[in-house]
Amino acid sequence: MPQGKILGKMRARAWALIRHMAWRLKASYRRARLRALGHEPLWARVHGGFEMFIDPSDDLDREFYLGTFDRAMLKLIGSTVREGDTCIDIGAQKGYVSLTLARAVGKNGRVLAFDADKRAVSKLAANINRSHQNVIEVFHRALGEREGSCTFVLSKVLGWSSRFPNELAQTAVDMTVEVNVNSFDEMIARKEISIEPSKVSFIKLDAEGSEVLILRGMKTFLSTARPALSVEVNCDSLSAAGSSPRELQELLDELGFDLYEAEYHAYNGKLRLKPAGDLSVMRSSSENWIANIVAVPKLVPAGRNGMARLVARSDQRHNEHAAVRREAVETERQRLRLPALGIHI
Repeated sequence: MPQGKILGKMRARAWALIRHMAWRLKASYRRARLRALGHEPLWARVHGGFEMFIDPSDDLDREFYLGTFDRAMLKLIGSTVREGDTCIDIGAQKGYVSLTLARAVGKNGRVLAFDADKRAVSKLAANINRSHQNVIEVFHRALGEREGSCTFVLSKVLGWSSRFPNELAQTAVDMTVEVNVNSFDEMIARKEISIEPSKVSFIKLDAEGSEVLILRGMKTFLSTARPALSVEVNCDSLSAAGSSPRELQELLDELGFDLYEAEYHAYNGKLRLKPAGDLSVMRSSSENWIANIVAVPKLVPAGRNGMARLVARSDQRHNEHAAVRREAVETERQRLRLPALGIHI
């Protein structure tokens, strides 16, 4: 074997060993932090530098505390949100993302937080007050395609409450309530919300199946605002709502967004975007398939340098990989002495 290949394999093994050791050290550190946290709910400083009321028995709370919650989204926020921006958190739950956005936009920015679960809103308000974040505006209501009201199913698991509980969520139903439903466009039209579209840089959308309805109710707004969107795709919840990942993808395409999968690489702290492809054929080993996708405007607004850099790097990597695949196909064709197939990758 050539010396170069031997050295390359040795370097690869060394890096793999280093990454493995780093992972074990991080895991050990996290276990120690959880032991120090104890077992009773308490106010604790979470990853991000602010305090939240943490229940050590709650899976999400532990992720907030340790900083392991959706690190790709947190990195996306850091890359796209600037001081003075406006951001929107739909499905705000206890407020971890809202508070992260508040720190990113600073005292001259705004964060609009929406949640239809009154219990979540209560916890959200307490966490906001604890952090003294007056840039966050809380709206206790469901967003949808049109104005009205709906039956909303409250779950015993905070964060699973929904208009359209899937099969798993139906096992944890607490009660049903009637809640107001508003269209985001209508809220702007009647001046309940005053917002400058050009300042909106980021929207998180996690609505347990209502994503398509909410986006339809934002069509006018999204025709002028060009933010990055982090959207949960929950196949079972979308199906319970009579929708599908394909319908969500087609709507975002119609609204002028390209879709990407976000890949966070913990060993170097970098975020990479990969073109998402057809969401309807994506699969997971989990029966209840859930993933987050990133929607980026096809035309990135001027001045949004962080967003533009992420997209440019993604496009460059995609083109490089496509070139490698084309070269491999051509090499194999020549080896087998086949006619050119006109394959485009």
